[in-house]
Amino acid sequence: MRSEIARFLIMLVVAVAAAGLLPTLASTASADYPPGVGSLSASASDPAPAPGAAVDISGTALDSSGKPMPGVVLDFMITSQPGGASFNGSDTASAVTDANGLATVRLTTGSQPGTVVVRVAGASGVTQVTVRSGGPQQLPKTGGLPSSDASTPVWPVLIGLAALAVITSAAETLGNRRRHNS
Repeated sequence: MRSEIARFLIMLVVAVAAAGLLPTLASTASADYPPGVGSLSASASDPAPAPGAAVDISGTALDSSGKPMPGVVLDFMITSQPGGASFNGSDTASAVTDANGLATVRLTTGSQPGTVVVRVAGASGVTQVTVRSGGPQQLPKTGGLPSSDASTPVWPVLIGLAALAVITSAAETLGNRRRHNS
């Protein structure tokens, strides 16, 4: 009986691995220590400016009771861009929050249209804001099949479901044989 259970477990692991689901099941959780206090939000004065335009990027730090946190240093960093975006010639900038918990820096979008992602970090957390230089992006078509650039392919899930059906059927067969033989 133990060998039948062992074979079943091996088949289950192989089926899950074949379906590409093993990395999902084996993922780990992590946390920052010490935990942040309060919250941090970020915004852009114009989320869709023209290329080369100046945009104010703001971060607001609040304590755990939702009150503004004055005197907190916020670090702003461009983490992704099409080219040329900067804070006065640099990829990073820092500012201290005012009495309202607000700190603002000036971002100049590059000459290339595209998406600029700015990470904002401080004692109360980490967040980001996105600016799409070149104006609003075209909305995707609706009513059709998902595009081929979907982040999660469907076929591993289908293989996993098929493998699960096979394993379930095998387990039922083993169970029926055991009951029939006893």
